[in-house]
Amino acid sequence: MSNKKTKKHLDIHAGRRLEERYGIKYLQHVHDYLISKIRNGKANLIKRQSNRVSIWDIDYPIDGTNTIIRAVYDKERKTFCTFLPRNSKEID
Repeated sequence: MSNKKTKKHLDIHAGRRLEERYGIKYLQHVHDYLISKIRNGKANLIKRQSNRVSIWDIDYPIDGTNTIIRAVYDKERKTFCTFLPRNSKEID
């Protein structure tokens, strides 16, 4: 069995972390909204880890207030790798 991380595996992992850390279900409209914020320049780039993977802070409305979600995005696979905890300082 291959150890390669596919888009499907990344989506499953990211969905678990988003719900665990932010209480948000990783539905298609949530995924699309978060990616559109990155693609439209409405997210804050925190760090580029490689040519493919970058860390972003994205505003997401929860119960009428904006919450900042820290996301790790894979540009090549066009999906999220994971969502980091709110106070994550471990981005090195």
